[in-house]
Amino acid sequence: MASEIDFKFRGRALKLTCLVTELQGLERVCLSNESDGLTGDVAILVLTLAPQRSQLLVSVEMKPKASRRGFCRNPCALQKVH
Repeated sequence: MASEIDFKFRGRALKLTCLVTELQGLERVCLSNESDGLTGDVAILVLTLAPQRSQLLVSVEMKPKASRRGFCRNPCALQKVH
């Protein structure tokens, strides 16, 4: 299951694609996120401590996508400019 979310951040229109990668009942949900410049994962875990008490654990990992602009995979392939 995937969702596309449009939102504004600091006046800029952004688009985020969110994909559910794991779903274990009401106890665990894992999401994978991707936008124009970021990629990341979110894990949400609900721990039952007592019948009227639970704990919510949220783990977020975000990292920038590698920019292709000015990027060369093989630096040895660059030609010297005279």
